[in-house]
This record gives sequence, structure tokens and C-alpha cells, in this order.
Amino acid sequence: MIRCGICNTLVPRYPCQRCRPDKRNTTIARAVIARDKRCWSCGTTSNLEAAHIIAKRDGGADTMSNLRAECRARNRTGVCR
Repeated sequence: MIRCGICNTLVPRYPCQRCRPDKRNTTIARAVIARDKRCWSCGTTSNLEAAHIIAKRDGGADTMSNLRAECRARNRTGVCR
């Protein structure tokens, strides 16, 4: 079992069924990546994902002002590689 990086629940695989990508708003995610163009932490321009500034489990919303572009490594593990 691992912790879902989105809702922090224990699940057999990431992401959990409740947080799987097809339930997320891809239009907003694409707009965030187009706006930011690079990972806010390491500056890379490849493998970008939209990440919440305030996590959904803490009451964060799927809005442009609460999302920023992060590289996949930062979004999934918290550390850029």
C-alpha cells in the first residue's frame, strides 16, 4: 500500500480511484501549464503537470489561482530530480 499523493489515503496504487486523472479538469491543467511554461521549483520545461498550491485535501480548489506548473518528479515525490 502507498499513500495517494492527492488525497493522502492509503491505496494499492497511485493515484487512487477517487483522484484518477480522468476525474480532473484537463482544460484548467493545460491552461496552467501554458501560463507557467516551466516548473516553479527547478525551471525545467519538460514533463510538466498542474499541481495544487493548497492541496485538495486541505480545501484547495481546481482554479487557476490555486494551481502552478511542476515537473512530474516534484508533483509526485516533492523533490525535483
